[in-house]
Formats: sequence, C-alpha cells, structure tokens
Amino acid sequence: MRLTPGATTDPPLILIATPLDQQINPLSQRWPSARAMLFIGTPNQTRELNAQMLEALYGITRAETRVARDLIEGYDIEEISERNRVSRNTIRTQIRQLLRKTDTRRQAELVKLLITLPLTMKP
Repeated sequence: MRLTPGATTDPPLILIATPLDQQINPLSQRWPSARAMLFIGTPNQTRELNAQMLEALYGITRAETRVARDLIEGYDIEEISERNRVSRNTIRTQIRQLLRKTDTRRQAELVKLLITLPLTMKP
C-alpha cells in the first residue's frame, strides 16, 4: 500500500504488514500477543541489510542474508556462488529457503520485500 504524507510533493510511503512467527517473534517478550508487524518507510532509501532483524522476523540465516544482499545488488546465481565460495546448488537452495521463509514466490518479489521493509535495512 502506498501512502502520501502531507504535501503532494512528498514522496509516497510504503506500508507493509507482515505476520509474526511466534517461534521467532522478537517482540514476544514485551508483547506476547503480537501477531503482525507494520512497517512504514520511504521507497528511495538506500541502506544495508540488517541481518539481525531478518533473522528475528523470518528466521533467515546469516548465509541466506548474504545471498539476499547479493540478489539486491543484482548478482546472478553464478556470481553469488563465486562471491560466497559455495556451489550454485547451495545458492539455489538458499534462495528457495528465502522465498519460503518470506512467503514470496519469485526472486523479484523477494527483493522488493527486502528493500522496502524499513526495519530490515540499516540507515
């Protein structure tokens, strides 16, 4: 959902609601009944992936975070396997896990999710 703050010249905001997995819910100590998280951000922020938040929200491993980072930067499977010194099959498996954990179906959908979630990016 896109929201327009204040003036029409302001950039639109991105609003994303995501369910929280109770097994890995980072908010369960403070808000045990929390079932979803709402993210609001601007689409034109360039930031670095926040691995800890991705792990807490989706159960994404550090290796999967590296693959996600490389996908966001535009690398293909061959380049990602070389950068991470693992086989192409390992990268394909990690991409499948990323898609499953984030409930996305295509790499483009995954990348869009990752770059628009404000709390998954470090300023």
